[in-house]
Amino acid sequence: MNLATLVIRGTRNSLEKAKPQVHLEPFRCWEAGDSVTRSKTYSDYGCVYEIADTETPNELADSIFDFLKQIHGTGVNFIDLGVNAELSLGFGVGDDNQFMASYTLSLEVIELLFKCGIAVEYSAYPVDDE
Repeated sequence: MNLATLVIRGTRNSLEKAKPQVHLEPFRCWEAGDSVTRSKTYSDYGCVYEIADTETPNELADSIFDFLKQIHGTGVNFIDLGVNAELSLGFGVGDDNQFMASYTLSLEVIELLFKCGIAVEYSAYPVDDE
């Protein structure tokens, strides 16, 4: 499993301006004061959007590129909207199908991320064959 999500965070007003620009339904949102854990709460407002959940890193790369082209085509820059936007990439590794994973950010993708005001975060996590 290879997953890409977009996380946007900001004030209530900036988030309300930014949400319609994503053109997807968020699968999770929170407000300042909502619980993160039993002892910690969010200090901002935010939403998480699923961009892609794919079998291979190449399929993930294609989905990310298509999403970024769509966002850029609308003229959105999340920095200008007053929110922090982060593309979070998660790679499942360690099973027979995908023992390891790699992903190269092409110059086109880097340019689109920059123009749209989106940062990138990577993670890999072990998966179970069962």
